Amino acid sequence: EGIDVTHNPEFTMLEWYEAYSDAAKQRAFVAKLVKALVKHVCGKTSFVWNGETINVGPAFKTVKYLDLIKSHTLITDPANTTREDLTLKANQLGVAVEPGDSKEKILDSIYKKVCRPKLIQPTFLIDYPADYLPLAKRKSDNPDLVDAFQLVIGGVEIVKAFSELNDPVDQRERFEAQEKQREAGDAEAQRIDEDFLEALEYGMPPAGGVGIGIDRLVMLLTNTQNIKEVIFFPTMRPR
Repeated sequence: EGIDVTHNPEFTMLEWYEAYSDAAKQRAFVAKLVKALVKHVCGKTSFVWNGETINVGPAFKTVKYLDLIKSHTLITDPANTTREDLTLKANQLGVAVEPGDSKEKILDSIYKKVCRPKLIQPTFLIDYPADYLPLAKRKSDNPDLVDAFQLVIGGVEIVKAFSELNDPVDQRERFEAQEKQREAGDAEAQRIDEDFLEALEYGMPPAGGVGIGIDRLVMLLTNTQNIKEVIFFPTMRPR
């Protein structure tokens, strides 16, 4: 975890897993939770952050990840664009690309620079490429995508969640693909976890898993622009 206005190594994360659940059920619960939290803290369903009035009262908008990139970047087919063309587009958009970055990493960098800042009102992003989230279950109607979502508010990612992958064969293949990306230079690629794979071989029920960045929620609800201001002992850059 690096250091910038929304990242700090000394962060607080709330995670939970619910057996016999999935991403859709967790998405409904997260929306209900955020609405209740804002109303409890602010006394109403809206608050001001970074000069914007954010309203959690209406139903949260849901957008497909690749459709969002397509609409804001004019990349006509993000899923099938070559790495070379994505790199060229990233350079045109002022997005840095490292030699070891995979297609999914480049797409994510473009999304973070160009698309995410425009998502001010609460928005769920769904339907991510399978290689983007190696621990998430594939969608039954499209195995190239995973059953996952993120919640973005005020241009800040608050929640990441998905239907947990419980197929040990698919999980091993996804881990091995991640290791190849790591060998190519992607330091953030997922490592193979043999203990986890063995546990899956014994059996794991379907489950929905959720992670919420508590510090970022506090940032939003206190109209604070830098995450280090809401952490008691934030990690600081060396002088």
